[in-house]
Amino acid sequence: EAVDAVVVRGRAETVLAERFGAEELAGALRADVPIDRERREAPLAITRAKWAIADTGTVVELHPVGSESAASAVVLTHVAVVSEERILPDLATFYRRFAEALEGSEEPHYAAMITGPSRTADIEQTLVLGAHGPLDLLIVVEPPG
Repeated sequence: EAVDAVVVRGRAETVLAERFGAEELAGALRADVPIDRERREAPLAITRAKWAIADTGTVVELHPVGSESAASAVVLTHVAVVSEERILPDLATFYRRFAEALEGSEEPHYAAMITGPSRTADIEQTLVLGAHGPLDLLIVVEPPG
């Protein structure tokens, strides 16, 4: 919330049904959708975060190198779903978990770290939201299990 994300606790299907209509949910991009940089008009994307980092308000997606999912980058509203048990206290803990997750993996991966809605101030130091990514970020924290 300190980074302008909206955080809601509950089961994703319940939260999403209450916040968005069935038509909007049916048109939402999912993490497995290949990148299409022309889909900026898509109103909503739903992804499942591998982890969240409490002290920075960051959600972390884990992707194989070479994959290009557009779901969290080219929409107006990004919904990131994360299990409460996957919330880590800080970056140091994240880096340890990331290394453990990749240990023994033949395939290289990368982490996409998302902290709040897209923002930039690269033109005349004027803050602009949504210029290079989602205008809104909703984080759904699901109970364990």
